[in-house]
Amino acid sequence: MLLKISISKLFYFCLIESLELRENMILKKILPIFVFTAIALNLNGQDYDPRIYKVENAHKLIRKADSYFYHQDYDEAVKIYNWLKDNLPEYHDYYEYKAALCYEYSNTSTDVSLDYLLEVDSSLANSEVANMYYYHLGHAYHINGRYKEAISSFEKARDSELSVEDDFLREECEYHIKAAKNAIEITANRDNTIKIIDLTDKVNSQYSEYKPVISADGNTLIFTSDRSETTGGKKDVDGKFFEDIYISEKDEYGYWQKSRGISKKINTDDHEACVGLSPDGRRLLIYLGWKGGGGIYQSFLEGDDWSDPFPIDVHHTINSRKYWENSASISADERFLYFSSDRKGSLGGLDIYVAEKLPTGEWGEPKSLGNKVNSKYDEDAPFIHPDGKTLYFASKGHNTMGGFDIYKSTLVNGQWSDPVNMGSPINSEFDDLHFVLTADGKKGFFSSFRAGGKGKADLYKVILEEDVSALTLISGVVKTETGDKPQVSIMVKDKINGKQQKYVYSPNRETGKYLMILPPGQSYEMLVSAEGYDPAVVDVDVPKLSEYKELYQEIILHKPRPGDASAKNVTVINSFNKDTSLAIADTAFHHPSAEKVSELVNELVTLTDQTGSTNLADNAALEEKVNEAEKLTEEVTQNLEEIARAEEERKAKEAEEAKAKAEQDALALAEAEKNAKEAEAAKIKAEAEAAKAKAEQDAL
Repeated sequence: MLLKISISKLFYFCLIESLELRENMILKKILPIFVFTAIALNLNGQDYDPRIYKVENAHKLIRKADSYFYHQDYDEAVKIYNWLKDNLPEYHDYYEYKAALCYEYSNTSTDVSLDYLLEVDSSLANSEVANMYYYHLGHAYHINGRYKEAISSFEKARDSELSVEDDFLREECEYHIKAAKNAIEITANRDNTIKIIDLTDKVNSQYSEYKPVISADGNTLIFTSDRSETTGGKKDVDGKFFEDIYISEKDEYGYWQKSRGISKKINTDDHEACVGLSPDGRRLLIYLGWKGGGGIYQSFLEGDDWSDPFPIDVHHTINSRKYWENSASISADERFLYFSSDRKGSLGGLDIYVAEKLPTGEWGEPKSLGNKVNSKYDEDAPFIHPDGKTLYFASKGHNTMGGFDIYKSTLVNGQWSDPVNMGSPINSEFDDLHFVLTADGKKGFFSSFRAGGKGKADLYKVILEEDVSALTLISGVVKTETGDKPQVSIMVKDKINGKQQKYVYSPNRETGKYLMILPPGQSYEMLVSAEGYDPAVVDVDVPKLSEYKELYQEIILHKPRPGDASAKNVTVINSFNKDTSLAIADTAFHHPSAEKVSELVNELVTLTDQTGSTNLADNAALEEKVNEAEKLTEEVTQNLEEIARAEEERKAKEAEEAKAKAEQDALALAEAEKNAKEAEAAKIKAEAEAAKAKAEQDAL
């Protein structure tokens, strides 16, 4: 499995041991029933196999359920616990309690979990496991947003006589009390202007989607999922399918296309998970596990397929053999690698480290980001923004409001600032992590286990106005006059100091596309070369900017021609501030999805006329069409909302610029009037002095 068992989940396993005596007592009492009594079974409408689910097999079912529970296969465990509570009435409360824990820690039916726990309060609140009962009740209250009641329950667990000598439990209770208090404060300051959008069915499914990574331009999304169509079709001990990596790309209208397995070279019969992506979308960082640990591998996009993964380092400076390296993020210039590890020397659990690339091309010795970023709890999922100064990561420490929260820290004068919790609604009572951000700082993507998603974990988009450093994103395509597809390399140098910005950019051989990020206010020299074509030197002057800008290029290489200066034998088309908002706005109303909605409405009318009913239960075809129309309508609506937002931002910016210009004009006019008045006064004074001098002269 990709994710290690968290500290808190040790409590579920400890729970089994703490209740072992009680279970043994139960088994002793019901064993005679197996021999002498036949009980009519209450299947309660569930799809139980009568050959297995019978009282004679109760002892086997109990052990099987506990095994499922121990391996975190809560979906299977809860089926048995629910049957046991309904068919062994003497022990109803005990198995209702265990069923409640399954709902609680699988993040499904969390409201049912709380209801179950409250129903067994009278029998467990004063039992030999009262401290554990109140601990789990506190957690159930917390994930249902009832923070004050959560605090009260955790305090009862902490102060129970059963917890006097249990320092570990008391410490955990203190942790959760603090998290609940943080949640009260954070939710009270919720930013209601931030909109969280659950990505469409093209991306999310009934299974879990997590660990999103995105290209700097926001057009390529890669993520991990444990779907049933996983390569090899195997299941892990927790009942979940093995993980594969999936990819989705935006179409010409800005909509995500249906996700697909990324490559047969990457997805195997084992677990694979994506953890990082270079800004140009062509270098994918992958997590692969092995017995006792796991590490970071990499794959490169070669044409229209990815290469076989290979370790990110050969000397094990990053992958430490005996420990876990779970996540990684590479800087835009590919000089720095940020990653999480539980290696020796960490402050607690997973910490975040950074390694710098040496002149040899190998990674230097990793350094911890220190106690400003790392805490005694887990820090994971680092993402370094293309500006190279803004780090986003997930932590169970600092001022978390529950589980993993997403934080932001900024590099200032070589030091990382105190992490800032991204707040509500980005963070929730559940695990929120794997945050990534587009280069312009306006669109974030993250995974969350919060309630209300399509699966147990979903990918979400958030519209932001993050304060990131000014950048210039240069995207373009290299073409040839003959139309063939040679391997092209691009080297970029600062024209003033000759410093190379990156060792080499390699456009996609199949499409010729490339993407690079450069600091503004400088002049650059691009050396474009391909075998069989004249090398080209392209000058790029990036103006000094205070905000993010995009430059689009088309470079056309030519075959050598006798007598031509090779460095000039190239065609370059540059376009700053390429404004596609009008084109997007126009196509949004004519997008196939919008037209499909109209077609579906007509089909719905026809189906209703044919059946004479609008009751979905009466017509499966009608229900299918309604669901399809709702999904497509939501997709179109989301796109139009983004367009409207962009248009509002454009108008607001124009209004602000017009206001600033009007103020400047007013100041200039006032200054001119002032200068005119001063000049007129000076003229009158000069004339008066001249008249006085003349009068004095005449008198003499």
